[in-house]
Amino acid sequence: MKRNIKFFLIGLGIALVLGVGVVYFTSSESVDEVVDSIAEDFDLRSKSVGTNDAGHFIYINLKNREDIPEVEQILEKRLSRKDLDKYRIDVTAVPREK
Repeated sequence: MKRNIKFFLIGLGIALVLGVGVVYFTSSESVDEVVDSIAEDFDLRSKSVGTNDAGHFIYINLKNREDIPEVEQILEKRLSRKDLDKYRIDVTAVPREK
């Protein structure tokens, strides 16, 4: 009887860990999805996600300077901690040269 309870508890623990892992990995959005949704919701001059000599980057150039804090907050909220550590994020409102 005690042996069955041990196996049940071990199985329950494994199922719980696997369930949490699946929920965590399927709930996080990709960087491109987050940046594309920002492009749909805000007026952008340009956006870029990629890699250069300095590493990975996210560059967003907005038309309205007032939107910068809101866009930064959206990025912090919707990107995973791993992505926030991996990417250098630059949100600006630099006007285009004429």
